[in-house]
Amino acid sequence: QLETLFHFLQLVAGVEHYQLKFRSQAAVIDEIVDTTFE
Repeated sequence: QLETLFHFLQLVAGVEHYQLKFRSQAAVIDEIVDTTFE
């Protein structure tokens, strides 16, 4: 279970890194997700 938690934290860190590196693309993706799941 601890291994799963660690993997999840790595995933979250990866998402944060992606958003920092590609802020505009992440914003566009957020727009699409918001529109799709409205």
